[in-house]
Amino acid sequence: MKRTCVLASRAVPKSLLERQALRTGSKVGASQDASKFVVASLRDIGSLFSGSSSGDDEEQEALRLHSDTVSKLDSGELTEVVRQRYCVDNKDRCETRMLLAKYPGPAKEREMVQLATEELSTRDWRTMPRIWQQISYYHAFGSWGPRAGLSFVGRQPEDFFLTDKKGLWTCSEPRRAEYKRFSRALDPASRAVVYAAALVAGVAALCDVWRRQDADRQVTVAEFDLAESASSPT
Repeated sequence: MKRTCVLASRAVPKSLLERQALRTGSKVGASQDASKFVVASLRDIGSLFSGSSSGDDEEQEALRLHSDTVSKLDSGELTEVVRQRYCVDNKDRCETRMLLAKYPGPAKEREMVQLATEELSTRDWRTMPRIWQQISYYHAFGSWGPRAGLSFVGRQPEDFFLTDKKGLWTCSEPRRAEYKRFSRALDPASRAVVYAAALVAGVAALCDVWRRQDADRQVTVAEFDLAESASSPT
């Protein structure tokens, strides 16, 4: 009785193939590198369409800025910046002319001052330094931003007792100009309706002109026999 030896075939280990591909520079290694590059590229493209990562980054940046602002406020660093910018003789009192001329300052400083006023508004007003009381009041009612052009010097702001929207929009020259610009402009829905109506009217006018210029046009005229209709018994 003869014995037959059967050789069992085993799969070559992947690590061995990778080492051989790297040593010889074969296409196997190149294809694997290309596949890794494609996967990484697809992952990067997918991250562009996921808004969660960008939203988390913005939230972390806002929290970091708020923490930094509170730290500078409590240490007195931000108060010293405000003193140097808006105080002249008395370092504990802001000059109105300096506020009118310089507030709110550079963009980064303005954001920090706004965060500081929001933080101080949650605390006791009586314990707030006078300089920050002035900054908070001017931030709310000063002649800057949407209230630019309103006179700040007086017993109360010019728009303090106005309750109707038209009065609020026309109490100063800059607001009046902005009100006129918005009142003359149409909202997007009305603008779309007007454009659609103009387009339909233009197409109808062109079709009418083409019909009049067509030499082969046919006109159907309805003729009524008035004599026959008059002699017919009623």
